[in-house]
Amino acid sequence: MFLEGRAPVAGALLSGLLAGVVLAQSPAGPPSGAAVQSRQGTAAGVRVSGRLVPPERLHLTGGSLVLAPLGDTPRPELSGVTLLPDGAFAFDHVPPGRYEIRARGQLDPGNAAHFATFHLHVEDAALDDVVMPLRPAATLSGSVAFNRSGRPPSGLRVRASLPADAASSGDVTTADVRPDGAFVLNGLMSGTHLLQVDGLPERWVLKSVVFRGEDVTDGGIETSPGQRFANVRVTVTDVATEVSGVVTDADGHPVTDAVVLIIPLSEQFWRRSSRRLAVLHTDGEGRFLIRGLPEGEYRAAACRPSGEDDPSRPEVLRRFSESGVAVSLRGIGHRVVNLTLTPPAAGASVR
Repeated sequence: MFLEGRAPVAGALLSGLLAGVVLAQSPAGPPSGAAVQSRQGTAAGVRVSGRLVPPERLHLTGGSLVLAPLGDTPRPELSGVTLLPDGAFAFDHVPPGRYEIRARGQLDPGNAAHFATFHLHVEDAALDDVVMPLRPAATLSGSVAFNRSGRPPSGLRVRASLPADAASSGDVTTADVRPDGAFVLNGLMSGTHLLQVDGLPERWVLKSVVFRGEDVTDGGIETSPGQRFANVRVTVTDVATEVSGVVTDADGHPVTDAVVLIIPLSEQFWRRSSRRLAVLHTDGEGRFLIRGLPEGEYRAAACRPSGEDDPSRPEVLRRFSESGVAVSLRGIGHRVVNLTLTPPAAGASVR
């Protein structure tokens, strides 16, 4: 049988390719002055420290910190992170590059989580006194509609992923879809969120996300602290494009478990969360099938899985895009694209 994928396949990637993530333990746990250490890594780099500042009259009871690379900054191997009961934090051995610190703070019982973000450029000197005021989260509500009459099936969840414009992984918030199709996403931190629908029946894919009369399916919705967004309409459909084929080696033999990349020509969509980027594997007979790619121009390529490179990194996508097979999707229909394995470049591989 086919191993079928849907565009995007970011969900699988997010679970195993978290870029530069370090989670701090609850500051309520260790005594004052005791550090909470994460996994060990290289000793190179500098110290980045600061403080999470809760709103007046509220107290920090727990929290987490994420240091994510921006742009072409490589994924760092961080040595440790410290988060103390008074909100003081420190990342140890941060290599040079551009980063974003994302913080989630738990406040006194009965108060919703608060968030903060901070952009920084690390060079060769320690960065101290990074102040991150915690702000209330945003809320987004709307409804899910099918392109046919009838109620949505049970078990659907709307997922908002952040950031929408970075190669690094980000914050993900989900909400159940009620029997009438309504949903409410609480606890959205500031940034640009892309919406997806998880748990769709076979053959159903995301068609559009519309907010205030504008299609924001690919652009996302930008939130700020405390904002409330309403009447977001998410439409799913069982009428979609399909791309299928067989991957063979140089001798014409089908290749099992080959990595298939279908890459949009426009580099603005070269991110894991994009529905226009597909990364999937062939089945036991070398076949693949992807549904729901939007209309547009793509390149398709296949390679053997090996190494530890993230296939959604721009340099990997650029290499395979240059050697890939042209795929033009116009209108709803089925395209057959048979692929031959692309020889690996020196020192490069994907998984």
